[in-house]
Amino acid sequence: MGEVLNYDELKREGKKELLQRVVDLQEENQSFVERIAVYEKKIAQLENEIKNDEKKWEEAGSLADYAIKINKVLESTQQAADIYLESIKKVKTQKEKEAEELIANAQNRVDTLLTSAKQEASQIKASSHTVLSTLQSEVDRLLTDFKKDYKGDTEESKEEDE
Repeated sequence: MGEVLNYDELKREGKKELLQRVVDLQEENQSFVERIAVYEKKIAQLENEIKNDEKKWEEAGSLADYAIKINKVLESTQQAADIYLESIKKVKTQKEKEAEELIANAQNRVDTLLTSAKQEASQIKASSHTVLSTLQSEVDRLLTDFKKDYKGDTEESKEEDE
């Protein structure tokens, strides 16, 4: 920067020196204008960066809000899934209990039918044994009668032959 002169000092200088001073001041002024332009660009860049950072912070806040909302949705979904699984377990337990009851009832029915069938088989066996004994007795009686009749016929035939 040039030195600061008062009015009296400037009067003492000649036109050439004053013109040189004006040119120097214009150059210095141009340098200031260029530096101001550079600083204005830097300020604009910094302002843009600040806006971008603000947007990022807003987005981060929005993302955090979304993450919280999503987390709540996921928690609700998990709770619903847990409730659903619990109800399925209850239904499964109930169905297993019903199946066990059906199997027990069926087994009881089978046991009852088997016992009844065994009793009937025993009765049939006893009846058939009685029938067979009766038939055997009848056959034996018939054979005995037949033998008597045969012997009697044979003796009569011998007597006649004689």
